[in-house]
Amino acid sequence: MLQAEATQVKAHRQLGQFFKQLALLLRQGVPLLSALDVLQAHLSEQQPLREVVADVSRLLYQGQTLSFCLKQHPQTFPALAVALVSVGEKTGSLVSVLDRLGDWLERDAELRQRIAATLTYPLFVLGTVFVLLILMLWGVVPSLAAILKELDAPTPWPTALLLGVSGFLQHPAGLVAALGTLAASVWTVQQYLETPPGWRQFFYFARRLPLLGKLLEVETLVRYCDVLACALECGLDAVTAYRMGAEVSGNPLLMDDSASLVEAIRDGEMAGEYMAAYPTIYPGALVN
Repeated sequence: MLQAEATQVKAHRQLGQFFKQLALLLRQGVPLLSALDVLQAHLSEQQPLREVVADVSRLLYQGQTLSFCLKQHPQTFPALAVALVSVGEKTGSLVSVLDRLGDWLERDAELRQRIAATLTYPLFVLGTVFVLLILMLWGVVPSLAAILKELDAPTPWPTALLLGVSGFLQHPAGLVAALGTLAASVWTVQQYLETPPGWRQFFYFARRLPLLGKLLEVETLVRYCDVLACALECGLDAVTAYRMGAEVSGNPLLMDDSASLVEAIRDGEMAGEYMAAYPTIYPGALVN
């Protein structure tokens, strides 16, 4: 999960710089196709964005709109970027939209980095605990087993199980198997947390923890508000802005409630009035 988050941070920073540089060239009067060619020339061949920009230029040359071209690469350009560029093309404010979009992507990269840093410490502690447990079973428990053998006292089944595991780890093959199982378990958990159901379960579990839960909740709410601000400033309609804000936030509570919030707005209810009825999802500061 942390590796995937680090990859997203790098991609969003690069994409943010790309949009800001594109906005700068367009503001100076450079045609869109020429601006893309200039940016493509400054990207190294090892950067995946170089091939994507080349395909965007090809589609633009065929007469497609920029938003259509970006939509063909959903793995590179998020849905919010496509929607905002489409609004910019329709309203004639593409340059300012690209500039704001670049700023948002760079801020989002910083928030993702902070979330990854928040998760690093508890995962490091859990890993350290498992390693120390294996070391204790391998090096400390055998000496206790010798003492119990000298006492010749009855051994409860939990103690017998502990001694059995310790005896298994005394063999090199057993130690290697234990470490391999630990590594495989960490990899499996990491892969599962990268899936939407895995992240959802982790979020609900983490929000019960005193410090980690509050940090995750605040970070996801910041992303939610940041997306709303960027989308509304660029001229996106409120319904789409609230829906995309929930999707990008990474907060399952906001995602699950998004449809109800959008329906309330369509029925004419103020967003703040709706949010006030659900304080467990929307904190008081956000409502106000």
